[in-house]
Amino acid sequence: GGGLFEDLASPVGDASLADAMPVSPAVPKAGEVSPGGVGAVGTGGLAKGDIERGVSYVKPELLETRSLLHFANGGGLSVQYQFSREGCIYGRHMTSVRLTLKNTTSQPLSCVKVGAQRLESGMEMQPFSEISLGAEQSQTVNVYIDFGGKTQPACFDVSTDRGTYGVSLPPPAGELVVPLRMDAGVWRRLAGGLKGMHEHRQPLDAAPGGG
Repeated sequence: GGGLFEDLASPVGDASLADAMPVSPAVPKAGEVSPGGVGAVGTGGLAKGDIERGVSYVKPELLETRSLLHFANGGGLSVQYQFSREGCIYGRHMTSVRLTLKNTTSQPLSCVKVGAQRLESGMEMQPFSEISLGAEQSQTVNVYIDFGGKTQPACFDVSTDRGTYGVSLPPPAGELVVPLRMDAGVWRRLAGGLKGMHEHRQPLDAAPGGG
């Protein structure tokens, strides 16, 4: 089998990719198939069933965790983030980001929320609802970011009743593409039409059982 990656970071001008298959903004339940904001590549005369838009749900422990705010700089609030690769009701160009907020102090934190947003032109962000954290309590929330065809970081404030803290969330390029499943014949036909685009090669080990 093979796969083709749809670039969510920039619009594709090639006509063979512009004719998108219909997209429904379904949001998966935990543990089920996640579309990851998948759109579609042009079919080039192929049957729609030749390409699967679904990608497998990825367990949080398998995703890379990065630091967004260190507790020493956040008044005792620590924030880590993961690109969760889940679907988003706000649109297929929104990237889902899972935040884990932890109160590292022995006192409660209230009014924990996203404050001012300092986003580049064309970017958009849907923040999480305001929460409170008890002493040494953690909570996981989601934010959804449309990076607007850019690899520039999303800059915004995280605020609590103790202060306001500026953060910067950069998107790794690999998180701005979405995998599509197809057989080898479909892959070769579509890849052959991607003239003038960058190509990267990387050997992969087959999963046990051919999955």
